[in-house]
Amino acid sequence: MLRLDYLHVAHSTPVAHWTVHAERGATSVLLARCNPRHEGLLSQVHIPVGGPRYRPCLEDFLERLVVEFNIDARPGWENAVENGRQTWRETQTRAVVRDSPEIAAEVLRRQGYTVTAAADPPAQNRSMLRAR
Repeated sequence: MLRLDYLHVAHSTPVAHWTVHAERGATSVLLARCNPRHEGLLSQVHIPVGGPRYRPCLEDFLERLVVEFNIDARPGWENAVENGRQTWRETQTRAVVRDSPEIAAEVLRRQGYTVTAAADPPAQNRSMLRAR
């Protein structure tokens, strides 16, 4: 019914996305009218999951509405979507580093950065790494 796809070199679909193998009357009709190349098949719609490393954001879904359903968009929408997506992913990067500062420091050291541990580092909250 569902398939999670990851295509590292994707160009016309999100790198990581769900594919739905089911049909729903109203949505299938809307899809066929808005984007004839899909022939009304929901299995042709790609639901983004946040790129190669992140959770999806509103911009991911807005882009899919424009691309998959031919929703009207203003000129320059792509740049606005990309800027919003970048801001979201920067926020997510900060959150991951906050949850795993020792791992972040280790990766930075491997890349040649000098990282000094805090004198009194806060306790790490590993529960976020294990949460569903």
